[in-house]
Amino acid sequence: MKALLGEILEYKESFWIGGNSGAEMQTDLNFRTWFGHWMKKRFESKHMMYDLADYGCFLKGYPPTKISQNKAKYYQICYLPKNLSSPMVIVIFGDKVGQILWSKQSFAFVIESNEIKASFLKYFNYFWKSNK
Repeated sequence: MKALLGEILEYKESFWIGGNSGAEMQTDLNFRTWFGHWMKKRFESKHMMYDLADYGCFLKGYPPTKISQNKAKYYQICYLPKNLSSPMVIVIFGDKVGQILWSKQSFAFVIESNEIKASFLKYFNYFWKSNK
């Protein structure tokens, strides 16, 4: 998980779909603490994170009502429709698509393919534009 998140920061932006934005991350406290440090590193590297979150969920420290503050932190949030949620997170970066399941035994896998990336970006853009 840490290697994947580290790799994401090698790119200028990433697009996240679903998985409740980590609001109820079922991971251990050490990983949640590490994720907070990762978010700080993401900000310091000016990596833009577009988060298409499950309806009503948001990352700690990034409330959706603070649009200007979030943009200044290289973070934007938009919501999936209420009836569409998933425990799986899809993250698109570079020419890769990662799928992450946050749990006590979190795991992820990555597919490297421009075609698959383009396909997932179409879904992302559709929901982003329709819920903005």
